[in-house]
Amino acid sequence: MESQAPPIEDANVWGLVSLKKGNKRKQQKVLNDLRRETKVLEAVDEIQNEKKNRRVAFRGVKRQLTLWKGPVLKNRLADQLIFPLNDNSVTFVNSEEDQLLRTKEHIKDSRKDSESLQGQLYEAIYHRSKSVLKPRLADKIGAEVRKKLLEKINQRDKERFIVARSAAQNKRQNKIKSKTFHRHQKRRLLKEFEKNMEDMRKNDPKAFAERILQAEVNRAKERASLRHRGGSKFARLQKLRAKYDTEARNAVAEMNERSRELTKKNDLDDSSDSEDSDIDVTSESESDSDASLFDENHSSEKEDEDDTKKLLWWRSANDTTESETKVHKAQQPTVLSTLAAESVLERCASSQPMNSVVEQMEQAEPEADALDPDADGFYRALEETCATDPGLQDQFAKEKAEAIEEETPKDLDTFLPGWNAWTGPGTEAADEERRKKHIIPAPKVRRKDASKSHVLIRRRVNNEFKEHL
Repeated sequence: MESQAPPIEDANVWGLVSLKKGNKRKQQKVLNDLRRETKVLEAVDEIQNEKKNRRVAFRGVKRQLTLWKGPVLKNRLADQLIFPLNDNSVTFVNSEEDQLLRTKEHIKDSRKDSESLQGQLYEAIYHRSKSVLKPRLADKIGAEVRKKLLEKINQRDKERFIVARSAAQNKRQNKIKSKTFHRHQKRRLLKEFEKNMEDMRKNDPKAFAERILQAEVNRAKERASLRHRGGSKFARLQKLRAKYDTEARNAVAEMNERSRELTKKNDLDDSSDSEDSDIDVTSESESDSDASLFDENHSSEKEDEDDTKKLLWWRSANDTTESETKVHKAQQPTVLSTLAAESVLERCASSQPMNSVVEQMEQAEPEADALDPDADGFYRALEETCATDPGLQDQFAKEKAEAIEEETPKDLDTFLPGWNAWTGPGTEAADEERRKKHIIPAPKVRRKDASKSHVLIRRRVNNEFKEHL
């Protein structure tokens, strides 16, 4: 049985001999303490010892096998292997054999590299080729072509990145539903466009003139094609509302009649001036009817001004040119629809006699065209004459006040007198106070024509019709 007693410091022969000397009691006390503190060694565990031995043996074998990782990986990456493999040795890192192999590989690589000094010397000594030392023209050309191709590829990548970024930005902006954002964006783009056009006008007048001419051609094609007519969102809504609303039904009938007039082919003898005037006036009359019925999607001040121009039922037209040729009466399309003409005539007749209207028209236009309903400037002169009449203006102001009074929401009075309520003289003030508590105030609605004294925009509120939408 082995003891685990701690060794004695500076133990030697003379020290052991000196133990026999001295106080025996102290020595006995020290020996007793050693016996109490020391423990007997446990029995040997053969199973644990075998595990330790196996672990040590496994580590040794693993260390040996890791030496073959390099050759195995090299054989796996090799393009071709010829068996039997001659090189079965394992080179240790930082050994002499490994350094020799590295030196040989470095020399072999330097020989293959014709641009390095060692490669050029090797080619000059062994192959005796003087052209090797000089830069080859083909290599230079190939390098330049490769460089240009890389630059072109990089440029295409940059352009593709810019296009993708702008597309993503446009996609994000299109998802924004803020009217204020789109209004500011539209103004910013308009300012940029005006700035670019001004720079083009100063720097390149020829390109500026071509740009203006192309814009006029595009506008003429768009107006002549009438693509903005029947299939618009306004027309579809009007056809849907015509099933339930009488006013919408009349508007659809007027729109169909005007469409037939617009799409009617004129005779080839008509002059270009008359065709231009027809297109302009018909487009203005169509925009008048469209804007007067539904004008709720415009928010900016600029658009409000445009809507104001469209909503003027008495808006004065442009001065008729004196150089216009006489047009055939049978083939001349009417400028305004029948309903619009009748409404204008009724307003003029209610305010003043027809004779005064005809007299004012005679002062503005020749007598032959003024009294002829088929003439080109008849309805223009009629509208201009009615617009300058103060009686019509007063009548319009009165109609607008009545419409505002009719369309203004009224407060809802839910007060009902019941039992246990005093009545009689002297209780009016208390009744009024109780009544005010039961009144539900109507929401304040800002009218779009509040700041426009010469415009009336009606709010057609029809709850029964809204149920079908």
